[in-house]
Amino acid sequence: MMFRQQLDQLVEDLNRTNPRYIRCIKPNGHKQAHEMDSLDVQRQLRCAGMLESIRIRRASCIDL
Repeated sequence: MMFRQQLDQLVEDLNRTNPRYIRCIKPNGHKQAHEMDSLDVQRQLRCAGMLESIRIRRASCIDL
């Protein structure tokens, strides 16, 4: 029963928070300074859902 109580407490704690997520974008696959692979960055942004999020936000906000 203790596990269930801990799980319930965890769910309550999570419900009281406003989680934020950070998604790192790698500028290139070679770990080279001052080098950026634009196609790879765009692929990462698309896979992370960022491009769609920006499109939705722009469509819903007049001031953007």
